[in-house]
Amino acid sequence: MLTLMLLVLGIAFAWLAVDAWLLRGGVRLPYFELLKMRGQSADHLTLEEQNERQRFDERRLTGNTNSAFVVFAVISVGCFLGVVVSWVPG
Repeated sequence: MLTLMLLVLGIAFAWLAVDAWLLRGGVRLPYFELLKMRGQSADHLTLEEQNERQRFDERRLTGNTNSAFVVFAVISVGCFLGVVVSWVPG
């Protein structure tokens, strides 16, 4: 029963990993574009301040589907390894 549950979870997380891979981010948007999407303005910021704030936002990894892919892939591989280990007599 545990083997079947791990197999189903592995398949589900593999599907989520594939979905996150397909939704992964492409080219990064300029910071002023991100601010416009948030409803904010960058008129009062210099270009250096915009770059510094963009680096800070990237370090926080907010909404990063690339990291979601890695998480789902690692969980999926772990579930599949659990299936293999449970099948091996020992």
